[in-house]
Amino acid sequence: MATVDLDARAAEEGGPHRVPVANVHTFNRHRTIAAVLALLCVPLAIEVEALVTMALMAGLAAGLIAFEVIRFREARARLRASVHV
Repeated sequence: MATVDLDARAAEEGGPHRVPVANVHTFNRHRTIAAVLALLCVPLAIEVEALVTMALMAGLAAGLIAFEVIRFREARARLRASVHV
């Protein structure tokens, strides 16, 4: 059960990076790294309790979200300022 959730999370992390590649021709490294880390947790999911595995995945997702919030703060502020003009 946890393996299915991990695969879904990895696909979710890996999917959104395709859009920027198509639109602005950049590669989203941090989401790709998060997807690889999620896939690397699949063997771990077999060895430990599902709750531990899901806690690790929640931590990975929270870390990615925190990174993106901090990293893209100025870009979001510029975008919001241009929309409200």
